[in-house]
Amino acid sequence: VLDVLREPLETGEILISRAASQMLFPARFQLLAAMNPCPCGYFGDPSGRCRCTPDQIQRYQGRISGPLLDRFDMQLNVK
Repeated sequence: VLDVLREPLETGEILISRAASQMLFPARFQLLAAMNPCPCGYFGDPSGRCRCTPDQIQRYQGRISGPLLDRFDMQLNVK
């Protein structure tokens, strides 16, 4: 689902195709997103409650594609 945002983020437009016609609409927007650092949400927590394996964390974080991450101007780790 997130990968469909790549083109509008880059071009500022969205193309809608229905039957035999196409319409181009302006789509300039600011995207603000957040995600947990791991499936359980406790990775890096000082309480040590995270029980996710490194493989689970890598798979979870790998769901966001590199080309989409490249469109974000700022990335912050919040504790």
